Amino acid sequence: MRLTIAVGTFILAIGFGSASVKATVLYQSIPDLSASRLGTFCSNCPGLADQQSVGQIFSFGVSATATSLSFVVSNDYVWPTPVTVDIYQDAVGTVGANVYRQTFTSYVSDTPTANFTDVVSVSLGSGVTLGPGSYIVFLTNSTTGLAIATFDGLPGNAIYNYASTFPDLTGNPYASLTEQDIGVLFSGVSAVPEASTWAMLLLGFAGIAFMAYRRKLKPALTYHLI
Repeated sequence: MRLTIAVGTFILAIGFGSASVKATVLYQSIPDLSASRLGTFCSNCPGLADQQSVGQIFSFGVSATATSLSFVVSNDYVWPTPVTVDIYQDAVGTVGANVYRQTFTSYVSDTPTANFTDVVSVSLGSGVTLGPGSYIVFLTNSTTGLAIATFDGLPGNAIYNYASTFPDLTGNPYASLTEQDIGVLFSGVSAVPEASTWAMLLLGFAGIAFMAYRRKLKPALTYHLI
């Protein structure tokens, strides 16, 4: 009996462990790079006050920790360049509180495509933990601007901040780039176990419950003094 309970406990430990370490795609709006590019939207370009701080609205259905971010850039612009990644709460029409900020000079880039686009990935280190809700990720460069490739007719919800004073965007209004997508992908760890993990957890609980039930039914030993 003790062995069975130990096995059940071991299964539970494996289940909980796999639920917390397996990386997955948390949010994706990166289009097929073979799609036609609509153009380039410059983030924080000098002299272009209405094209500052290009971003994308995204949402998490459950609590999750994002450990990496990929985004689509235009490589017909001066590149590489430092990239500041800002994540804000979405206050519906205005930029909410800042929850993450980091400037990157090191990243991973794939091979450019014929459409002058490139996917760039940055590591978010130990990760950014976000609860369920809507957020905005802004990609900017404080001095020279960052060229973001935009795509037409795709389901993304790209935006730009037209009244920003970089780097503080909190409380500023934003405008929507209707039916356009700048393309972002968050990878990390979700708080919700996958189906295989749930099966493992249920198996462990069932084993422990069964042994407890058998123990309850087992008749108690009676000792008689001679």
